[in-house]
Amino acid sequence: MKYKKIRDWLIAILAIILFYIFLSVIGIGCPIKFLTGVSCPGCGMTRACHACIHLHFKEAFYYHPLWMMPIIWFVLWILKTTRSDRWKPIYTWFCRCAVVVFLIVYVIRMQFPNQDIVVFNPTNGFLYSRLKSIIKFFN
Repeated sequence: MKYKKIRDWLIAILAIILFYIFLSVIGIGCPIKFLTGVSCPGCGMTRACHACIHLHFKEAFYYHPLWMMPIIWFVLWILKTTRSDRWKPIYTWFCRCAVVVFLIVYVIRMQFPNQDIVVFNPTNGFLYSRLKSIIKFFN
């Protein structure tokens, strides 16, 4: 049963990766930034992981300083799923701390408007432009 759960999760993760590859190929990239014009707390994570794969760790930290968190999360999740119950509280604690740390890093990164990783520009978002077109149409 545990291995079926892991397999299902791995299939879900693979589907998400394929979805993001598709978005990248058609030129959208991040769906959140595309729709809203605002970066999410994980913005730069894909580029950071790509840099890490090529052993460019300084570049990985530039793109997202928490690039190693998903790796740690994945290892803890596997341990929690396949091993004894002693890993569940560690996993829960890590997830809660990770959310807080991601939000803190996000707020800090948003304070630097001259960098190109995390952006706040809602007027460039798809939803804003469509809403503006609809309002213009009715006026």
